[in-house]
Amino acid sequence: MNIAASSPLTWNDIARHLSAQPAGTRIHLPTSQVEHPRAAGMSPGAGVPLGQRTDYRADISHGRRLEIADFGSHYECHLERSLTPAEFDHAVRAEPSSTVAGATALGALLGVALGRDRRAALTGAVIGGIAALASAHLAAAPAPHTRDTSDNG
Repeated sequence: MNIAASSPLTWNDIARHLSAQPAGTRIHLPTSQVEHPRAAGMSPGAGVPLGQRTDYRADISHGRRLEIADFGSHYECHLERSLTPAEFDHAVRAEPSSTVAGATALGALLGVALGRDRRAALTGAVIGGIAALASAHLAAAPAPHTRDTSDNG
């Protein structure tokens, strides 16, 4: 991407550029070359802690979302596809092990966000993993047999 623009790029410019790239493309941009995500109306979000200061997300179009990690000196950004509720439900039923892994990761993120230390992340991961295991077990369990005990006579 040509980042030698005379004025800062917008996140719409970045999203358009990424839309034309192969899936999974990530770009790094110096913070001086693009508007701040808050200036574009984005709010901070939670992401996997990889050294970034903050994560931002913006829904664009057709179930896609621009993901931005602010590392202070630069932004790392990429597009992700958002699942519809029906796609998410299908994915959970098809791959319960992925659900457990995802819930464990989500629990760790929530732990970090709330507790701001490793112990909180571990606690969140354990709680998320246990909750996911329980829900996967319940989803896989056969429906209980019931018997009509009403008196129709």
